[in-house]
Amino acid sequence: MNFNSLFLLFCCFSLQLLGQEDSLAYTQYVYKLSGEKIKFRVYNPESPTGLSFINLHDNENSCVQATLKLIRQSKDKFIEIKFKGKRWLNGINPQTGKKFIFDPNRIFTDFGCFQTLKMYFAYNSYNKMELLKLSSFITDSLLKNTNFVIAVHNNTALHIEKYIPDSIFQDNAAEIFVNPEHNAHNFFYVLKKEHFENLMNLGYNVLIQNPTEVKDDGSLSVYCAQKNIPYVNVEAKEGETEFQYKMLLDLRNTIPTINPQKNEKN
Repeated sequence: MNFNSLFLLFCCFSLQLLGQEDSLAYTQYVYKLSGEKIKFRVYNPESPTGLSFINLHDNENSCVQATLKLIRQSKDKFIEIKFKGKRWLNGINPQTGKKFIFDPNRIFTDFGCFQTLKMYFAYNSYNKMELLKLSSFITDSLLKNTNFVIAVHNNTALHIEKYIPDSIFQDNAAEIFVNPEHNAHNFFYVLKKEHFENLMNLGYNVLIQNPTEVKDDGSLSVYCAQKNIPYVNVEAKEGETEFQYKMLLDLRNTIPTINPQKNEKN
């Protein structure tokens, strides 16, 4: 890994949570991407549980507050991206002088990098290499020693009914359970049958990714499926912080604590 574009701030920061007397400490990494600085806050960086939460869109705020509330108890690692409060990241290509824009949750495969740059009319070999280096930093450094990934997201338009048969994302879902009593915007996206069944039995909206039909969009779920890393995405409507916290808590209670040091010896 080339760390020429990375600067680690060795001082310890703290975040005061609303309604809480004490604060959460975090280590901040600053990643320089073609003239722009992307910050990553890593809470509980030395957590031994082997489980990491990750937020990849800086305009999704309820999931961050819900996760911070949870990790105060669970002591799991949490990676939060910070980039001007925006969903998309950008850099400036020094060869062309042009800005390139991309979705940070579409950079975890080679084809995903191609697709997200092509979507924003910014594909070239330099830009693609910058995205691949950033994705490697996230997976190989920030998520190092992680044996279970939980992505946290918020939405305004996305909902689970878009994954049912004859809908726009139908190919992504191998199985789906919709609870009509729950808000369709609040749902789990999982890779493994056991997680699907556990969450369905708790009454949550949940779908399991189709391993053969899902499109390679470069998302973290596709990457984790390719690497056989357990993964769950916790989606909730922006603003429903308390319900998302309940989703996270119930999910966490179904997952046994993993010791990464033991797994490394196997």
